[in-house]
Amino acid sequence: MVYCKKLSILFLIIFLISCTGESIKDLSEIEVDLDRSEEGKLSDFAESIEYILLDYPEEFPMVWPHNVKFDKYNNIYIRDLETNQLFVFDSKGKFKNIFLPKGKGPGEFFQISDFQIVDGIAIIFDTSINKIIEFDSLGNFIEEFRIVNKNLNFFQGDSYILNFTSYNPEYDGFNFIKIEDGKDGFTGFIPIPKEKESIGNFDSQIGFMEDFHRDKVYFNVPMSYEIVSFDKKNGNLAKKQTLNFQRYTMPNEYLKLPRQEMYSLQEERNLVRDISSFFPFKGFYFYSIRQGMGKKNHVLILNEKDEIIYQKFNHVNDIDGMGILGFPWSFTKDEVVHLVSSGDFYNEYLKSFNGKKVKGSANNIHGFFKANESKLKDDYRILVKYKLKDFS
Repeated sequence: MVYCKKLSILFLIIFLISCTGESIKDLSEIEVDLDRSEEGKLSDFAESIEYILLDYPEEFPMVWPHNVKFDKYNNIYIRDLETNQLFVFDSKGKFKNIFLPKGKGPGEFFQISDFQIVDGIAIIFDTSINKIIEFDSLGNFIEEFRIVNKNLNFFQGDSYILNFTSYNPEYDGFNFIKIEDGKDGFTGFIPIPKEKESIGNFDSQIGFMEDFHRDKVYFNVPMSYEIVSFDKKNGNLAKKQTLNFQRYTMPNEYLKLPRQEMYSLQEERNLVRDISSFFPFKGFYFYSIRQGMGKKNHVLILNEKDEIIYQKFNHVNDIDGMGILGFPWSFTKDEVVHLVSSGDFYNEYLKSFNGKKVKGSANNIHGFFKANESKLKDDYRILVKYKLKDFS
């Protein structure tokens, strides 16, 4: 599909020992005083809610959903981390297709390290067998090619591939690399701070994000306060934005502690470990920030000038009264999306509306609950889509 069909194994081996670095031209640091946040209402930033039951067949259970992505038609793609299956649903949650791991032979994948959807083509990145495999929307094999690097998150452009190296200093100390068609070596972006080298091999839940409104690709760097953007046309680094949480910033030395010890310090001192989620929208950017281990869940909205134009925490759902479950997993052109288990949803509904007189309709939470009650008691997943107000 892109340049990589031309790359040889020899070239890919050469690129690991031949590289150049590119400096950051656009740096932005934003001071965030979380003590200025006030308690908020959902209607402060959202105008409506849609609930979608993901109705998958019993023979293909969804065990551990990890990535949720949407194409331009709002079809839903979900990767299961446990089964290495890629589910495809239409915009209303009706099951359409599933990509199954079949093996390590030609035209097959064994596990999904990351995936990308481009014009109906599913691009599956399998580091266990060093391949990128392409399938059409019906699951028919198109073509494949081999790679040698083991980075989990990738983005395939028209003439390049971007990788997040996950704090692995092996790539000349860069946290991102770009491999280009017809060129030896790789270009490195964002040097890894020495104190963060080898802190973990992170499989980012959202990975590289294509902007629906700009020719940009974004990455929310785990265990940091950095949002990095790249030019989609050429894969070059465009900008690095850093949020500064001042006294709630987690010291870097905590990141190498045993996880439970780190979590205890995070909770005790109300620290922010990283940016829980970041999504680009037309004219503004949405951030969710978890303070402590969830004592305060902040929503920040910044404009194109990197100015904070909205900042509140622990929002109450005043739109339909349902409790807000979980945190934003993904985004569409104008929505942030939560993914919750049907059991949690069922119990929260009963808790939220216990003893209250409700009236169901096809377009509200009560109609949704009544229509799907039997499946909500079972093991399914629900997408909750909050349509955002226009902050541009």
